[in-house]
Amino acid sequence: MTLPQEFLKYGSANKMTSDWNEIVMNDQDHYTGYGFAAIRKRANAVARIAIENIKTKGNRDDAVHPYLDIIQSSSSFSDYAFWHDISTYLDLEGVYYLMAVRAFNGDRVGKIQEFKMLNPYQIRRVLSSDGLTVEGYVESKSGMIREIPKGMIIEMRELNPFSDDISFSMTDAAKESQFALKTASDYTRGSLRNNLNAPGMLSTDVILPEIEFRKFVNRVRNHTKGEPLFGNGSGAISWESMNIDLSKSALKDVNEVNRDALLVVAGTSKTIMGIEQSGTTRETAKVQKDLFAEFEILPRIQLIIDSLNQDYENNYPVEFNTTKTSIIVDNPTSSDHEADLKNTEVKSNQFDLYQKLIDQGYENELSASYVKGEITIDMLGKPANAPKPEEVLPPKPEEVLPEKKQPPKEKEVKKEELQQPDLVINSEREGLVQKQEGYLKNAIVNIEEQVVMAAMNRVSNKIKNEFENEQDVVSKTEKKEYINELALVLTSFYGIMMTLEGGAKMRDRVGQFSLPGDFALNKSIVAYIKEIAGKVSDSHINTIANDLHTAVQKAALKGMSQQEIIAEIKNKYSTTIIETRAVTIARTETNRAFTRSQYEADLQFIKQNKLQTRAYKRWVTRSSNPCAFCQALASEGDIPFSQSFRALGDDVEAEGKTLNVNFESLDAGNAHPNCSCTYELVVESELNYLSKISNKINNEMLKTDKMKREMEEYIAQLEDIL
Repeated sequence: MTLPQEFLKYGSANKMTSDWNEIVMNDQDHYTGYGFAAIRKRANAVARIAIENIKTKGNRDDAVHPYLDIIQSSSSFSDYAFWHDISTYLDLEGVYYLMAVRAFNGDRVGKIQEFKMLNPYQIRRVLSSDGLTVEGYVESKSGMIREIPKGMIIEMRELNPFSDDISFSMTDAAKESQFALKTASDYTRGSLRNNLNAPGMLSTDVILPEIEFRKFVNRVRNHTKGEPLFGNGSGAISWESMNIDLSKSALKDVNEVNRDALLVVAGTSKTIMGIEQSGTTRETAKVQKDLFAEFEILPRIQLIIDSLNQDYENNYPVEFNTTKTSIIVDNPTSSDHEADLKNTEVKSNQFDLYQKLIDQGYENELSASYVKGEITIDMLGKPANAPKPEEVLPPKPEEVLPEKKQPPKEKEVKKEELQQPDLVINSEREGLVQKQEGYLKNAIVNIEEQVVMAAMNRVSNKIKNEFENEQDVVSKTEKKEYINELALVLTSFYGIMMTLEGGAKMRDRVGQFSLPGDFALNKSIVAYIKEIAGKVSDSHINTIANDLHTAVQKAALKGMSQQEIIAEIKNKYSTTIIETRAVTIARTETNRAFTRSQYEADLQFIKQNKLQTRAYKRWVTRSSNPCAFCQALASEGDIPFSQSFRALGDDVEAEGKTLNVNFESLDAGNAHPNCSCTYELVVESELNYLSKISNKINNEMLKTDKMKREMEEYIAQLEDIL
């Protein structure tokens, strides 16, 4: 162009795109930049969580799903690659085809020999003539084509609400934001490249004749660098640079908006993507990670295993109905399963160690201190009450005289001789019991204070005063830690108390009935201690957490600020209230330990002396003002010892009211918190028992004789008729 005004009128020969809004992208374009990072993060998380949390559910605890066995033993792909690659393809294409190599013979389906990982971009569905059903699949690869039977493909497909046949993926949902990011990047790169040699424009303030214009152009082109260029008059020549401000070419706002949209579709966050963001705390990052796992990764894993389970159930119904085997995935954010198992194992080992120390003759308090780590092994010393060899041996049968052959005077003498030592033993035992109850009360106070402090910290760190869920006040992880801590304290408490009281109650029974007996902390007692310790701690911590959440939520609904809510918690859960609750719980659990010790000792005493058919028990109230429910139980009289006063789930009716037994069966007492009731063991005398048996036999014989006479009369009547 010779005239500058012609460029301004008609522009250059390179036309710009006609439609900037047209989105032209393929999946390869999606697998770049932020899109690649999001898909890769998701695939890695799917593989890691699947490997750690995929399990088999079935009739047998040690069963392994056959499909998992095939995946783990594959020679063509790794366990990690299986989950990683399928997730990647599902994000890109929205569908995946897993090839199961197996034979078909009519309706019979052979066992899967191996799985083959296919590329869904190379697979095409073959539909029926009406386009409603899938007839098979065709794979096109490297110019080769092969047909794959329908039964050899396990299809995994994301939902497309608008079409049953066309797949819909994460990249389809993120197409607009990814296109905008890519277009902005193209624009920025173009700006950088063009600005390296961007032209400028020289113009004069008048339109020169053609000859003068050419002279002016030659003058500029032949100008030597560094020499001045003179103009005739101010403003005769002007220069305008065509460089672009590079800070404006980055399109920061466009990138920020579309990047956020892409992260939302991918279910990730800046922190998960590795982008530093100010103001993000460790707790916030952990919450983001848990939400990512629970709402993005676990559903993806569930989609894959649902397809595998459905294929196994449809093609192998006999095996499935026999074993009920299916693949499941645990939620890693619900609780730390590995930590729970380790805590359980540690508690079990601590209790076993405590029992061994007791058996070796160490004192209860000293053994408990060593197990808790309060003293070292060199502080244990030698056992104070080491059992002598003859004490370990069981009593000889001939040394135990039958009850009816023992003179009454001799029994009275023995009781008088044992009376004074028993007073000393009871005094020492009561001191130990009070000390253990004090330890338990202090431990409960400390744990409750920790829960309240944790709640106040979470309230102070909340950005908004919204407390819809209990986890907003006490997190699941914190609650689990407090439950485990209290369970460990209760396990130690029950172990010490039942060792003390069980042995004392057995000695009482030996003196009372003049029969042999030996108390041992057996496996059933240990199992009960573990179960009840977990149950009590779980109930107590959940009650505190629920109360705290209710109090905080009510305060928030009133419009209180964070500081006002914290003050409300402090007022509601003052030290006095916490100690009062702790005293109630400690007293309740002490009563439980007493009554259960009596029950377990009586159970062993009855079994050792074969008194099962003669043993009964009756409910006894010890309070000066017992409640109506306990009075009702006491009025019911004797019941067989093996029978519960009320089973779990039963009701106690009294004065038109109902008490539901919803914590544990009433075997020995403890109908409700602060209940001090117990029971009395009743052993029927051998004479009465034999008399009852004799009467029963006589009654049966009389019934038999009567039937015999009636039969003889009937036969005689028949003979007369004949």
